[in-house]
Amino acid sequence: MAGQQRRHVHLTHWGAAEIESDGRTLTSVRPWREDPAPNRILENLAGAHRHPVRVDQPYIRKGWLEHGPDAAVRGSDVFVPVSWTMALDLLAGELRRVYGSYGPDGVFGGSYGWASAGRFHHAQSQLHRFLNCLGGYVRSVNNYSFGTSSVLLPHVVGDMGLVMGGATAWPVITEHTDLLVAFGGLSPKNSAVASGGIGRHTMAPALASAVARGCRIISVSPLRTDTDERAAAIQLRKRLFEQAYPDHHPKPVRALALCRARRRQARAETVCSSSAVTADFRCRQPGTGTPTTW
Repeated sequence: MAGQQRRHVHLTHWGAAEIESDGRTLTSVRPWREDPAPNRILENLAGAHRHPVRVDQPYIRKGWLEHGPDAAVRGSDVFVPVSWTMALDLLAGELRRVYGSYGPDGVFGGSYGWASAGRFHHAQSQLHRFLNCLGGYVRSVNNYSFGTSSVLLPHVVGDMGLVMGGATAWPVITEHTDLLVAFGGLSPKNSAVASGGIGRHTMAPALASAVARGCRIISVSPLRTDTDERAAAIQLRKRLFEQAYPDHHPKPVRALALCRARRRQARAETVCSSSAVTADFRCRQPGTGTPTTW
């Protein structure tokens, strides 16, 4: 009933929130009291609920309404508000036309993005299920969140799912890790959101506890002007190779591998001459017996 205050705990990409509403509008949004490091983005939710920049109803391009799908003003046209009934009728007719003329190959099932927290409310999943009912569609692969890593990782370290699924848990790092090496840094913004929703933000408290216990953190990040990630990684690989294959290793194989590593090292050092020193420290430290997390 409108006017009666209601309280709920709701899950969002940015964290769990305690929400109050009058049945029509959000009146208050506060971080969940059990979250040790809540994301301040939650403070925007109440004001964003009915903000004028939100899309409040279906809109269709004016040129498409007046001239059909072949109008030439795409990208510079204005959008016209229409009713839900009109929008659904036009969409149904267009889907019949495209599937009838081109088949599933003519339909791209896009809408990449996280949409609402959870899997049932995931916009892309619902769109794909709907288009499958009509006969199929063309879909994309990979995503811009992982960028090239989803393509490169299988060729460098193995299956990406195993790498991500087997990541060291924060309690283990907090209690046992003495040296934490982070390629790409440890940006708080990357742990502040989760596509399925996040209840407790634990990275910042975990790092603080680990450092207080004496854990050392090495961050190889493009945000540091004195470190180049590519050069450091090549130096690291070269030294680990030399540790793994000492002089008794068959010389032709070792010589060829070291020759390639040195060529890559030389190219990398033209990018960042300081990497040799920093990477040398990073390579020697794991060999001291210190519990290390990569």
